[in-house]
Amino acid sequence: MGLLVFTIGFASIGAIFTSLARSILVSKTKTLATNLAQEKIESLKDLSYYRLLVTTATTTDANFPGMVYDQGTTVSYYPEENLNVGGLKFKRRVLVEYVELVGNDLVGQSWTANDTGLKRVLVYVVWEESNEWKKVELANLHNNPNRAELNYSFTGTVTSATTTNALANVLVDTQQNPSYFARTDSAGVYSFKVSPGTYSLRASLPGYFTQVSSNFVVSAGQTGSVTRDFALTLMAQGQATGYAYLQNHLVIASIVTSYDNGGNIGQESVELYNPTTSQILIASRSTPGGSFDIFFVTVTWIDNNNAEPAGGNNSKYLLGKPGVSGSVFTAFRSSSAYWTIDTPTISIPSQSFFLISNYSTMSVEGVSVIADAYYTGTQANNSQMDDANAGGIRVAGLGGYSFNSRTDWQDGVGWLGGGSPSLAYESGPYTINPGAGDVLYRGPPSGYPDTPSRTDSPPAAHCYDTDNSQPVTSDGNWDEISIAAAIALSTNTRPRNADLPMPPGPCTPAVGASISANDGLSSVAYVQSYGSFTLVGMATGAWTVTLSSGDYTRDISTVTITPAISAGIPNNSTDPRSQFSNFPAIALTTASVYGYISGQVKDTSNNGLSGVTVSEVSASALTDSSGRYRLSVIPSGSPASVSASKTGYATEIVDNIGVSLGVNVSTINFILVSAGSIKGFITTNGTAALPGVPVVATDLSSTTIVGSAITDVNGSFTIPSVATGTYRVTPQLEVGETSSPENTIVTVVSNSTGTWSSTFTVTNAFGEIKGTVGVGSSTSPITTGVLLIASTAAITTENPPVFNSTLRSGTNIYYAGSSDAGGSYVLSLRGNATYYLYGWYPTTLSVSASSSSKKGAGTIFVGPGASETKDINW
Repeated sequence: MGLLVFTIGFASIGAIFTSLARSILVSKTKTLATNLAQEKIESLKDLSYYRLLVTTATTTDANFPGMVYDQGTTVSYYPEENLNVGGLKFKRRVLVEYVELVGNDLVGQSWTANDTGLKRVLVYVVWEESNEWKKVELANLHNNPNRAELNYSFTGTVTSATTTNALANVLVDTQQNPSYFARTDSAGVYSFKVSPGTYSLRASLPGYFTQVSSNFVVSAGQTGSVTRDFALTLMAQGQATGYAYLQNHLVIASIVTSYDNGGNIGQESVELYNPTTSQILIASRSTPGGSFDIFFVTVTWIDNNNAEPAGGNNSKYLLGKPGVSGSVFTAFRSSSAYWTIDTPTISIPSQSFFLISNYSTMSVEGVSVIADAYYTGTQANNSQMDDANAGGIRVAGLGGYSFNSRTDWQDGVGWLGGGSPSLAYESGPYTINPGAGDVLYRGPPSGYPDTPSRTDSPPAAHCYDTDNSQPVTSDGNWDEISIAAAIALSTNTRPRNADLPMPPGPCTPAVGASISANDGLSSVAYVQSYGSFTLVGMATGAWTVTLSSGDYTRDISTVTITPAISAGIPNNSTDPRSQFSNFPAIALTTASVYGYISGQVKDTSNNGLSGVTVSEVSASALTDSSGRYRLSVIPSGSPASVSASKTGYATEIVDNIGVSLGVNVSTINFILVSAGSIKGFITTNGTAALPGVPVVATDLSSTTIVGSAITDVNGSFTIPSVATGTYRVTPQLEVGETSSPENTIVTVVSNSTGTWSSTFTVTNAFGEIKGTVGVGSSTSPITTGVLLIASTAAITTENPPVFNSTLRSGTNIYYAGSSDAGGSYVLSLRGNATYYLYGWYPTTLSVSASSSSKKGAGTIFVGPGASETKDINW
């Protein structure tokens, strides 16, 4: 029994000690984490207000809901650190943000918001303990010593002058300092604070006329608020309507299936039409007067069996397909206005016809027309397109030799009479069987406006192609007309060959094409069926409308919009004018290579600004007399950035604009503020540039900061958008740095080059030594941390010096740090000095004693703002 009691007691004591050891470890881990967080807080607080950069890109951790910290990417500044202290692994994270005091609470602000003059530093240290993630969080504030007190508020409500309804997302700002602004919420309410000064408020919203208030004077020390409401007037609107179509492919204008010429032989023909602005190549040959070797267009008659055309009497190729024995097509006419018997190529001229017949000359009601190509041989006296049977015509290009495919398909139509061939018609067959003496004509859809036709004066060719072979009773793409009743009535309605051109009527509807205007108010519209479009909500005035199908585009300028009126475009007042007297239609004939960005540039009084340079990386334009502009931009797949600049005004930039081929983004507007800029240069010795130094300009009377900048890689800085006046320009230096001059007084004037401030020479500017620490021949990184010290004097002791009051009061300078868990280190130190660099690597560590190995890395000169690399290996 005694032994049993002893065993139980021993086990209990062991559990107590295990629990105690775990408790000590937990306490030690939390203490280390707290120290690591405090260390980071202190190092960041050592930075000047302007060098403590605000986080611009954040990330989160699913283990800690609500934790937001810096990504540490190229667009942010504080990467996560992996730390290894005494074998314990930690992650250290940072968030720096603007904060504003609201009542008794500090509220974080977006990094794009106004600089509140107060930044909050949040440091998180996280670690995993017993399969559970833990954290320590510390926060501190960094105050701008030159911060202007924002004690006075502007507030109010913005409504519609027409409906009195609240207007959301209205921009209300001060004309004197656009960095003081707010946008209205869903109730139309806005509110923002300002520093002492004189301000006029401006309320602006796309689609409404901008309003500007009278001046308000805010005195130093004044508190409270003033209410200023706005009622914005909606811009008057109208709309533009019309039709858009393409002229981009060969079409079948008419088909004569069979016509009795004097009771002897049935005549038949296919009339092709080229509506494009270029000629279309038909065939070529290598030997003058010889056979054509290559056909670029094939025309095939297809019966209801949909079979591959064979040779001999069953061949159905009316044009093309050389090498087929007994092909019905064997001859072009020997000469025309465009070719002779020796011409190496034959083409259909632009906006002209090409007549294929089974006769070299067609005779219709006393009118004779020479065919451009005609059938010969054994089948000359037989009807290929027999009106007693179903049939169809298909036109294809060079790639269309595979009969049972639609490769390089151009056009087609099929008609009934026992079953229309599916390989000939498009989305459906023509449902009426034409008889002898009839012709199938292309026609407009039922209810279409007064489209010009071959019977009009002046006439226009039939080329309307909806990719649908249905008759006039449905969409009207084809109509059946008696030859005796129509074709012979005039020279316009007779069959036409290549020598008889005619301007095109409406061709293929540009369904899906985008329609946009540069009025800055309307949205993009799209072409509907039959080519119709309506662009609604256009501002009154005279604008340019851009139509684009992606492959083709066209502009209509001087489109005049009046309130509540629908303008048909193009018309006799637009450029180009309508090509048809009673039909507002336009062809998209310009190949698209651009997307478009357009809008208007105004001044703070809502007047259009002329002569403003509006630029994107691939395009630039000047605004017209009303401030309008349009850029032709080559789409790159990435969002575009557009700037507006003019001498005497602050440059404005709009980012993240999506640009697509042929599409006009028409609402990119600017308001430019009259201002100047301050320029200068910061150096270490009079010539060497010092990048990365913040510079601020402050008002002389109130010390209010009116602008800031950071020197670029060339040491230059530009503080933009500074109102004309006198200011103090001061570099923001780190502890130990001095500048000559310390600051300078500048009177800003409005000019294109900026007002020069000074060349500031900074001495003892900080630089850095960085590198890696490793051990062994393979230089494996040391992950447990190495103490590194850079000193202006040699360290002769084996162990690190003790940093006590005696050491700190001496003339030598010491900078200390430690390597991270990845074996890397960075020491920030004053530049323009030579340092001895040492490292101490802990080789043994126990409760009773510890030892480390000292390693000297020699001397290193660090120039002002320079970065030197030195690796240390044990």
